[in-house]
Amino acid sequence: MLWLRTATKNDLILFENQLPFVVLQKLFDMTKSSRSEEENLIDLAIALPLFFNLPHRDLNSHPTNFAHDEAVHLLGLVHKILSASFSETLTSTTYSNTTHSSLFLKSAGELRQSGIKFEKAADGKSSFHITFENGVLKIPPLYVGDSTESVFRNLIAYEEYMSNPFETWRCISDYIFFIDFLIDSPSNVETLRSHDIIENLLGSDEALSTMFNKLCKHVNVGQRFCYTRIFYDVDKYSRKRWHIWRAHLVRKYFNNSWSFIAFLAASALLLLATVQAIFSILQYTKQK
Repeated sequence: MLWLRTATKNDLILFENQLPFVVLQKLFDMTKSSRSEEENLIDLAIALPLFFNLPHRDLNSHPTNFAHDEAVHLLGLVHKILSASFSETLTSTTYSNTTHSSLFLKSAGELRQSGIKFEKAADGKSSFHITFENGVLKIPPLYVGDSTESVFRNLIAYEEYMSNPFETWRCISDYIFFIDFLIDSPSNVETLRSHDIIENLLGSDEALSTMFNKLCKHVNVGQRFCYTRIFYDVDKYSRKRWHIWRAHLVRKYFNNSWSFIAFLAASALLLLATVQAIFSILQYTKQK
């Protein structure tokens, strides 16, 4: 029966299969017993297995003031819950006029070589709230399973359908673009996994990398791009020579205890040689 459950979940999330939430509400009211007056359709919908494999596990913190008329259908409910708290943090100063060709961000491996550190963001208001400060890129954890690609594809389709590119935030699409830039090979997936940013349930890093690389094909970035400022700050930081040299020094001499000990020993020998040279010069000067 596992295949039937999986097929049902996939059908429920398909954009073309969505029923208006008002219809679902009417059907729910017709079947609700007098002893279940306090039951809420939104809470019951969230309890569906459909929601268990979402890429972010923050559905239990959905807003209590979420009104029924805000949910257009089940897919819209998923989108609303995932993006509501993040879109509230965005302002008109977050973005500038953006096109896909003008966006650039190095991969996770290249950023690490440029001195940027990765950290798993602490539980916050939104799973899409990525921050960059003092050379540290903090990203909320992402759980990737068998249903992730289907969920993301249908959320992208929903945003393409509902949004005005000049007036609307497309949080899901922009987030996927961000992750796609970071992941251009399996080694980049490993980099993010090593920092507990990605939990890969697909079985291989190559499968996850391929999935994200395919998700963004034929999808255009809107004029309001949620991560424009972070793209700019990260790119600017990663281009500074001092940060690149420091990262190289850390990788070469401080990546493990033996390298550190060897570096200290070499530094001590250099210091002793310098002191000896100074004393030799002073002694030679006195003799003259």
